[in-house]
Amino acid sequence: MLENLTDVEKLILEKIANSDNQVLARRATVILMGHKAASLTEITKTVGLASRTVRHWQLEFLKKRLAIFPTKVLQEHQQTTETSWSSNPKSVKKITKKNKTGKNALFVRKIIGLKPTDTMVEAGRKVLAFHFALMLKREDGTRSDKDIEDLHDMRVATRRMRTTFCVFGEGFSKKSIKPLLAGLKKTARTLGRVRDLDVFIEKMQHYQHSLPEKEQANLQPFLEYCHAEREQIRIKMLVFLDSSKYLKFKKEFLKFVKIKGLGIKPTIKGNPMLYQLRHFAASMVYIRYEAVRAYEVGLKSASLETLHKLRITFKTFRYTMECLQEILGSESETVIKQIKEIQNHLGDLNDTTIAHRFLQDFLNKREKQLTEQQNSAVLNCLQAQSNERQRLISAFPKIWRQFNSTEFRHDLALSVSAL
Repeated sequence: MLENLTDVEKLILEKIANSDNQVLARRATVILMGHKAASLTEITKTVGLASRTVRHWQLEFLKKRLAIFPTKVLQEHQQTTETSWSSNPKSVKKITKKNKTGKNALFVRKIIGLKPTDTMVEAGRKVLAFHFALMLKREDGTRSDKDIEDLHDMRVATRRMRTTFCVFGEGFSKKSIKPLLAGLKKTARTLGRVRDLDVFIEKMQHYQHSLPEKEQANLQPFLEYCHAEREQIRIKMLVFLDSSKYLKFKKEFLKFVKIKGLGIKPTIKGNPMLYQLRHFAASMVYIRYEAVRAYEVGLKSASLETLHKLRITFKTFRYTMECLQEILGSESETVIKQIKEIQNHLGDLNDTTIAHRFLQDFLNKREKQLTEQQNSAVLNCLQAQSNERQRLISAFPKIWRQFNSTEFRHDLALSVSAL
């Protein structure tokens, strides 16, 4: 049974359920019937949707409430409802989103606590402990699937830890960190498969809502296919999270971040070495910056694959800056903001490639089962993704020039001059 509905929610759901928009009407009916404790079988028969789709919208409602409907639709019904309820989806999400704390909550800190005089290895251990705690905190939410942002945050934590090993790895022996890196890679890949589909489904739903009401239902078979694929991949993810390998990885990682001195690389007496953060942080930042600028020569004719690699290189640059931000100058905030902007642009471009591939796979598998209108809807979606890809490619040179500017280099230099 779904959580209790407010009087306002009931009224608006009933209005949407009785509207001419079949897609949204069925969605509202799913919520109303769930509130009345109707069984899954009863709901699927009434609305004509697959059980997995019904479960999806019930879970989405628990997370977002009325924000599962387009803002325009909510605003239209709000005008006829005598209430002060706000139809802003962001406000709804902010109010209803739960602040969860798991059994590892005490391990989570607000700041990393870096100091310029921290040694390389212990600074690295601080950063790893910080993000490992965040990963553990998000695990329960990732398993329950009530809020897809838990999975997103858990995946990001694994990526940040991998970057941390790139920044501070020279201080540790390869033997000590090899299994930890392998565990992080496997975890990130497993979480990433589900997260990629979450992003894709969300974008497809936005596209669906942008269509005329009478055409929206034609994309429903494709969206149901996406949810089914996600469910299969999520089951594989849960199997991994329940595995002895993953449990062993967590135990080894926890031990590594809690015991000072563990895994330190042996040094030759008398040889100078990069020892404190203030000695090597600037070079770590510029190494990542130089890796990005190295793409400049071939950008005019860069392939999608090259731009995808550039996105990953930008992400490493950004994570390195964020990893060290506590000891960098205030200009680092501006630098990170610009890096994030271009990284997001390249991320959107990569999403169009993923969408194109997924849509084509769907057509190859299900084309014979589709009506002419449904097939046409998927083909139109394919074309829309191609158009969006071309728009992003055309806009990229301008964004690159903003990044590759004297002002950016000036801010970057000031941010590391604080060391």
